[in-house]
Amino acid sequence: MLNHAATITPPPGQTLTFIGQNLKGRSFLGQNLTGADFSGAQLQGADFRKTNLTRANFDRANIQSANFTQAQLNGSNFTGASAGLSNIPRAAIATISTLVAIAAGLGECLGPSWIMNLLIFDNKLLRFGSADTTYVYSLTAGLVSLEILIVFLVITVRSGIGVALRLGGIHALTIGLPASTMIGVLAGAKVFPGPAGPGEASVGVGGAIAMAIFLSITSILLLALMATLQESYIWTAIASAVGILLIIYWNIITPTPPVMMIGMIIGAIILWGFSLFIARQSIANRPGYQSVRQLAIMIKTLFGTKFYGADLTQASFSGTCLKYTDLRKINATHTLWQNSRQLDWARVGLTILSNPIVRDLLVSGDGQQQSYIGLNLRGANLSHANLREANFSQADLSDAILQNADLQWATLTQTQAIAANFTGANLTGACGLATWNIDHTTHLGNIECRWIYLLETAKPNTDDRERRPSSGEFGPGEFTSLFREVINTIDLIFRNGIDQRAFSQSLQQLQSENNAAQLELQSLENKGNGTVIAKLKVSPTANKSDIHSQFTQFYQDAALKFNQQQDLLNQHIQTLYEKVDRLTQRASIDQFVLLQIHPGDFDRGFPITLQIFRYEDGVAPLSAQTQGHLPPNPLLVQSHQHWQSAYLRSLKAARLDVPSQITNISRDDFFRDCLQTQQNLTQQINQWLASDSFRPIERTLQINLDPDQPIRILLQTDHHPLRRLPWQTWRFFQDYPQAELALSKPDYHAPRIPATPPSIKQSVKILAILGDSRGIDLKSDRAALESLDADVTFLIEPKRHELSESLWNQAWDILFFAGHSHSQPDGITGQLWLNPKESLSIADLQYALTQAINHGLKLAIFNSCDGLGLANQLADLQIPQIIVMRQPVSDAVAQAFLKNFLQRFAQGQPFYQAVRNAREQLHDLAEQNPSASWLPVIIQNPAILPPTWQDFHRGK
Repeated sequence: MLNHAATITPPPGQTLTFIGQNLKGRSFLGQNLTGADFSGAQLQGADFRKTNLTRANFDRANIQSANFTQAQLNGSNFTGASAGLSNIPRAAIATISTLVAIAAGLGECLGPSWIMNLLIFDNKLLRFGSADTTYVYSLTAGLVSLEILIVFLVITVRSGIGVALRLGGIHALTIGLPASTMIGVLAGAKVFPGPAGPGEASVGVGGAIAMAIFLSITSILLLALMATLQESYIWTAIASAVGILLIIYWNIITPTPPVMMIGMIIGAIILWGFSLFIARQSIANRPGYQSVRQLAIMIKTLFGTKFYGADLTQASFSGTCLKYTDLRKINATHTLWQNSRQLDWARVGLTILSNPIVRDLLVSGDGQQQSYIGLNLRGANLSHANLREANFSQADLSDAILQNADLQWATLTQTQAIAANFTGANLTGACGLATWNIDHTTHLGNIECRWIYLLETAKPNTDDRERRPSSGEFGPGEFTSLFREVINTIDLIFRNGIDQRAFSQSLQQLQSENNAAQLELQSLENKGNGTVIAKLKVSPTANKSDIHSQFTQFYQDAALKFNQQQDLLNQHIQTLYEKVDRLTQRASIDQFVLLQIHPGDFDRGFPITLQIFRYEDGVAPLSAQTQGHLPPNPLLVQSHQHWQSAYLRSLKAARLDVPSQITNISRDDFFRDCLQTQQNLTQQINQWLASDSFRPIERTLQINLDPDQPIRILLQTDHHPLRRLPWQTWRFFQDYPQAELALSKPDYHAPRIPATPPSIKQSVKILAILGDSRGIDLKSDRAALESLDADVTFLIEPKRHELSESLWNQAWDILFFAGHSHSQPDGITGQLWLNPKESLSIADLQYALTQAINHGLKLAIFNSCDGLGLANQLADLQIPQIIVMRQPVSDAVAQAFLKNFLQRFAQGQPFYQAVRNAREQLHDLAEQNPSASWLPVIIQNPAILPPTWQDFHRGK
């Protein structure tokens, strides 16, 4: 029972002293003990819940099983303290775990004993009628039990206990339960002697199998958990061996068949060995076995020291033993963890300590040459840490303490360092500082630095990483001055020259609306090639991002206004004409956007050229052009790979390759993983496209495009990873509902179609290839095509020569394929299956397809999996338009897209708009098919306008 005390109030100007006192079980609930000194005190089981212990001293105190839940511990000192379990709960847990280990040893004998009963037919266990019938079904049931157990053990060794429990349980339900049911129904048996009644057999055999598996697996897990609780698989092994010996002794003194005895002993030894194997992996914190360890930690922290929800800001745990301590939901800002012990045995919840890499760094203070890319280190205390050559790219070091840390040659590209304290740190040779995020709250005093590099990697075709200073070394305070200047200035970059009238007007407007920011033009620099940089000096507390965005808006608006003044009257007339045309639908305006992505990669970024054309009555003048740049983003490739992996796991069955064996594994976890990675990828793509270097592109689009008119956006690149990204997730498309994106190769020309006058045709001609259909349903594809007012010729699982002859001998408007296909990893080539025995690539049909294109083939639709490789080869043949699926696709998605697209297109909707509407309609299938709307994509030949259904009828 706790010793409840009255409220303790220190004398004025003094602090309470409890040095070396025995305060076991004492209650200080809710009291104000600011600055109290508990150094060396015995505080086992003491109650400090909601107590104000600001700057309290617990140096070398014993705080085992003490409760600091929601306590205020700002600046408190726990150096050398002992936390975790006190003696009484430790002894109780040890006793209980020993008894449970003995019971587990009994179970490890009873499980194999049940299986042996089934295998050798002990008629005391099951009764099936005649002896012969009973033997057959009992043996089969025993074999099923043994097979399920073996599968569980094999998965445990290969993939860990978590995967084994999940997949082993599914295996038992999909194999063991149906098998036992079938055996029981055929046998007509029940568990106990006597005549079997109808329906009792399956229960009896199923119960025998379930009992054998339950006893075996439960005893394995219990023994592994007890060993982890004891942190000694040797002592637990001895305890469980006692249980095994008891069962063996019992079977010796009772009439037990020798075969059953031997099998039971062998089985028990095997299960015993697996238990100790799992325990050893769990204690060593091996991946795949951490669930057992976490369960043991959770049990022991119930009786250990509790800091749940406590404020540990600036507290020190240097040298503190934190084993079995509850640190969930703590405020760990600036908390010192260096040299703390056994923190990996604490329950840390979702704090920054949950990441083992971060935890090891905080404890050891040594991160030399380690990678912390993208990790959360917000508020971490890394003072005096060795971070030499560490990589903190895109890591969050906001509000972190890095005083006197060694950051020589560290990488700080895109590192978040708002309010971080670098006072006295050594930053010599650090790189990427052009993109680290700092402001006036970042402490850069007394920095030791000889030189730094603004860039992480050299500029293309150079070895220039923009060293600062360009030669020599920083003098005292020069590093701080350099970045204080960066903090207090805004760079305005004009890549196509500067409009002086617009600049002056925008600067005046900006100064009038931001008086507190103390704006001042510092310099104008002409960098050549039309690039001008204006530097604005601002106050330290100014919001530079808002000011930059505001000026950009003012300047673009002013420049547009001045440019329009020269032909204001004509522009006004043209605007009225466009409005009248939209209302009367007499004018056909097609806005065409060409985004040319020049050679680059995700490590260096991609230069971009934007051109906007407006097709009016067949004429397409260039109406706008600008340059931009997509910054480096190697993590985007990893995020896409993570999404792609999760998406593939979420599929039930796809039109990919020859179908694999269908399993009954639950897709819930894979589905949730796919949704999470889908959200992450969408967010990263939009963050990438919202970068400053890409903003001129986006702004030009906003100024020059009419959201009420159709917009075709053509992404021109041969960089395969870029082509695989789901560009349709760009937020731009939410604001422009009539815009749709297509892909194009940089090299193209118009196909050599004979110049013949247009002629009215009776129907649209479609060649529909229904290829290998194993494992998929192509009936809906056929029905969608047959519903059209068109002349459709079907080739059902054709031979190669049959397809070639059809392409050579007739003229087609549309080529359609449904079946199995896939692309090579490089995205250059693809393969499709015509029938179960024959596959081919587009190159195999090169001459036949060229002939078909010359005869008027304008559209190819591949309603099959992973078609970017096929589209790449078709684009080389200069086919005008192609629709493919960029990833493996399920039947439901493929069928829904085809049906909705064909209906809209045949009813007169523009080609791009029909694709977008059909693609967005796939959101209705998202519950069973995540990311479905990302799959369809257009591949366009820029030399050819997209067709309409009426164009096919007119023979255009």
